[in-house]
Amino acid sequence: MVVVLYWTIWIILFSIFVVSGFLIFMSFENSSNLIGYFSKRFRRIYPTYFTVVMLSAMLGVCFSQLSAADYFSVDWLKYVAANLLFLNFIHQDLPGLFSINNLNAVNGALWTLKIEVMFYVCVPLFVFMMRKFGRWQALLSLYAACVFPRLGNFGKYGDFSYGIYIVHFPFLQVLIQSGLFKYSPVIVLITASMLVLSASYLSWHFVEKRFLRKSSHYIDVNK
Repeated sequence: MVVVLYWTIWIILFSIFVVSGFLIFMSFENSSNLIGYFSKRFRRIYPTYFTVVMLSAMLGVCFSQLSAADYFSVDWLKYVAANLLFLNFIHQDLPGLFSINNLNAVNGALWTLKIEVMFYVCVPLFVFMMRKFGRWQALLSLYAACVFPRLGNFGKYGDFSYGIYIVHFPFLQVLIQSGLFKYSPVIVLITASMLVLSASYLSWHFVEKRFLRKSSHYIDVNK
């Protein structure tokens, strides 16, 4: 059952990455210039990223094996600084938090975001090359993003993809630390799904959406 849960999570995440690729290229195509494109990418990613990093750092004291005085230390500051700069790989754990888990990382999923940011930078180059040399067979999947400009119109109640991605890891770590996996993986799957979906819903409506322009396609498809 644990293996099924593991692969279910990875299939969901892989699907999110595929859909995100379409949306990012569409975002560039709908931007008047590079500044507008990067501005939209920043507003889409960083406010929620900042919120999740800081909430994890602040609320982590509730689950830490250390006292509050020992928890809010130099190591705590290193975690906050590294993660706010997309350098999660430098400092992934907080003092005394998840120390009994096999993996101590607070939010191991964050390591991919620095790669995502690099792809944001590469998108204009990819588009330039396609315009100059044509959209041939090797770039057929990018062509699909141009053919279906309304591909993002699948979330009636909001675009929760980024929220699900960025909050799921800490929730799973807390559930692992609680020991529930040993008793019922099914209950953990249901509980984790409810917690992650609820958090991503709140993230979209109270953080992400507030930093996007009303003309953004993320907002437009959810009307």
